[in-house]
Amino acid sequence: MARVIVESAPRPVADLAGLTDAEGRFTLGTVGPGRYLIAVHAAGFESGVIECQVGSVDLDVVISLRPNG
Repeated sequence: MARVIVESAPRPVADLAGLTDAEGRFTLGTVGPGRYLIAVHAAGFESGVIECQVGSVDLDVVISLRPNG
């Protein structure tokens, strides 16, 4: 399980964060269109960050984390 956090958004948003499920999937709720910076943190792995552009439809992103060490 990993923690997913919106680090920056095109406009102020309430704290948007969540946990992945057993398959690594997550939903952050309703956000407006624009460019977002999303960070992922998981025990035993280096943190990962991805920048994505959200439009008017659901967005699928893939974030791969490297093991620490």
